[in-house]
Amino acid sequence: MDYSARRSSSDGGNELPRHNERGNDGNNRPYRAFEVLVEPKGEGATARRWEYSESEGDNMPTGFKDMVYFSGRSKLCPSGYRVPNQRELMLMYTSLNSGQTTANGETINVQWTGSYWSATCFSFNGYGLYNNSERPGFATDGANMVLTSTEWVWNTDENRYVPKADNVSGRVRCVRDVVE
Repeated sequence: MDYSARRSSSDGGNELPRHNERGNDGNNRPYRAFEVLVEPKGEGATARRWEYSESEGDNMPTGFKDMVYFSGRSKLCPSGYRVPNQRELMLMYTSLNSGQTTANGETINVQWTGSYWSATCFSFNGYGLYNNSERPGFATDGANMVLTSTEWVWNTDENRYVPKADNVSGRVRCVRDVVE
């Protein structure tokens, strides 16, 4: 991979700083090598919508928005791991498939059913939010890479906008930079 397409510094075992797909800070680039937890672990194994909504009942987990913790220890991944950025998620999605053999000779069975979050935010390219919607970032949804979105409606009881519907309820395939 071309050096300019890689992030120059390791994540240090923490979440990457807040970033978007157009940023020049390098945080939406992969490090020279990264390790993937194919099976989501810990809090990342729970499918979450972008934001918690009381209207969906007590069984709904805390939203991804409140669980992703930029620049600190991950709340969603085991110690030393973090939520992948958009490009890392895309590299996993395009190259990590069922039937592949690992360096140890093991055959892996990776399914891309359901949805998986990335930590990369959507930049809006200088424009504001679109009407009553929020576009938090990027995820996979089954066989597609998607721009996540949340429609907002006015809740008169709470006197504020609340999420009406998310297009993704995803889990996290945690990653960590491999440093020698």
